[in-house]
Amino acid sequence: MVIVMNDPELKLRRYIHIRSNQLPIIFAVVFISVTLAVFYLLWDAEAFHPITKHLEVIKMIIAGKKSLTDYYHILEAKSLLHPMLINLSISSVLGLMAGLLSILPWVKRPDRMTWLYIKDGVHVFEKARVGVKALKKKVGVWKKRGIKIYQGKGGSFRLPYELESKHLLYLGSVGSGKTASMLHAIESIVKRGDKAVIYDYKGDMTQWLGGRDDVSLIAFADKRSEAWWISKDIHNSLLARELAQTIIKPTSEPVWSDNSRDVLSGAVEYLIANKPYAWGFKDVSELLNLDRQQLAQKLHDIGHGAANTINKPKDDKGANSVMSTVRSGAWIFDILAQAWGNPKSGFSIREWLKNEQPDKRIIIIRNYPDISAVSNWLIGIIFNQLFGEVLSLKDSKTRRVWAIIDEMATLPKIPRLEECLVASRSKGFR
Repeated sequence: MVIVMNDPELKLRRYIHIRSNQLPIIFAVVFISVTLAVFYLLWDAEAFHPITKHLEVIKMIIAGKKSLTDYYHILEAKSLLHPMLINLSISSVLGLMAGLLSILPWVKRPDRMTWLYIKDGVHVFEKARVGVKALKKKVGVWKKRGIKIYQGKGGSFRLPYELESKHLLYLGSVGSGKTASMLHAIESIVKRGDKAVIYDYKGDMTQWLGGRDDVSLIAFADKRSEAWWISKDIHNSLLARELAQTIIKPTSEPVWSDNSRDVLSGAVEYLIANKPYAWGFKDVSELLNLDRQQLAQKLHDIGHGAANTINKPKDDKGANSVMSTVRSGAWIFDILAQAWGNPKSGFSIREWLKNEQPDKRIIIIRNYPDISAVSNWLIGIIFNQLFGEVLSLKDSKTRRVWAIIDEMATLPKIPRLEECLVASRSKGFR
């Protein structure tokens, strides 16, 4: 299903914020203000006595010197109770009307959509109202409604629960409001208690959701970030080899990249064997910056074949070229070592997926366009690992895990992305 839309992002975000968080406050403030103002304007000092005297009695009640019953008897004795109740009733009714009028524009979303295309197969509806109506007609009447995927001109639409796993794409030109429109879907996901991993390129999601108790931020350049607990997720030789495959890019002569991946994999496997679930980015960085013969000895200690590749004389060009290729790809560990060191806790993809009720249900993975070399590497590794873990899950009809990708064109290449989109539906992955 493809939804193509154009809407001012700022207005839509403001609308969602006001409708979700501010309406009760707006209503209460207007109601109380108008009620008090009207009550004061209708006050007849000659008939009811100066209002200051009533305030003095109220102060005495608050201080405990008089009771409400005493005040009631005073009003009744002076025949003030009935007219004051009429005064209060009129004020309250007018206050209620003013309060309702103040929130009425937000109860039903104002018409702010400039245009909307809802594309269903080969049909394109240029009028939003017609498109929403046709979409509702196509999906029919479903027993269980899913997340809200659209709200605006033409009404709103909730995706049927049974269709959630078939994936959804928002498509539009730059600045057309794709991110802002996605907020409706994300808001539904959060309220329903689903788990979600959100790729945030522009920082909008971090700004909107950051600070919530159930949200974890993975962003090495942000002090609020949790560390990626890499040793929890890369815990065997197969995963170590896949990690190396992702980090070391292919070279013009495959022998160099293949040998370099073997050495990097061996270094990670050495840490897995000697510091299970306790190694980190700093350990990898220090290991790869050892003298070549020292590293070869450590690989030899665990019986890894890569030891023979680099256990050569110091002037051996082949071994030096291999280590140069390793370090040209693995320098990223030096950067992350400064940010996260050797984390003994933090975010683990495996643990998060296995835990049906994690404390942090929403994971935001932040990209930084100005330091994309580091960001893209980390994002590619984490998402590839996530998709691999998803594919290893058992089939489930109750599991709900979302991958929300904002600005998909900026997502680095992820080998398992296509496979996961095709094969993950039965796993409860959306």
